[in-house]
Amino acid sequence: HRLVAIITLAMKIPFQKAQHPFTLIIFGASGSLARLKIYPALYQLFLEKRITVSCNVGGYGRKQITTAQFQREIAEAVEKKYRDTTDKKILNQLLKIVSYQAGSYDRTEDYDALKSHLMKVEKPGQRRVRMAYFSVPPSVFEPIIRNLGELTIRNAACPLRLIIEKPFGYDEASAHALEKLLRHYFDEENFFLLDHYLGKEAVFNILSLRYAN
Repeated sequence: HRLVAIITLAMKIPFQKAQHPFTLIIFGASGSLARLKIYPALYQLFLEKRITVSCNVGGYGRKQITTAQFQREIAEAVEKKYRDTTDKKILNQLLKIVSYQAGSYDRTEDYDALKSHLMKVEKPGQRRVRMAYFSVPPSVFEPIIRNLGELTIRNAACPLRLIIEKPFGYDEASAHALEKLLRHYFDEENFFLLDHYLGKEAVFNILSLRYAN
């Protein structure tokens, strides 16, 4: 009975929708994690009307490709995930808000180019949140954090938030060093450590396991 009550309650919780425009900057945009998880998830959010064309998705990576090539990679990732059920109209709407900027993770001038790129693709004068998604290995966390912290990519109209995939460092010492670097440049409420293992099937089934045993 408890499990039924929990499921019933969960079904009554409404979907959260983006209430304001935002720009999602995906570092490591050409990597396997982005193709397997992030792009299909963005398509699903678009399908559910939880994000709209007022938002932007910017890929950033070392791979020298064009925006058109990046859009094709996203389309291939979505179609591989959803196969015959892919809604082509929705997918095309998503691709219209997608762009790509090539660059290294440690060169300051490449972040200046990223800033200029964002100003071109975003609607001028519009208040929005910028979010930097770290779909990269821990070895490049430090230069990305430092460059984003020193670059004037954030202001009162465009606050910047960091979403960082675990593993966070390699051991306790490196994790503390990264946390110290984060706090040097960003307030705590503006960075989020994401453990994608919380999305694993075993974790989703924890309630049924609990009440079946």
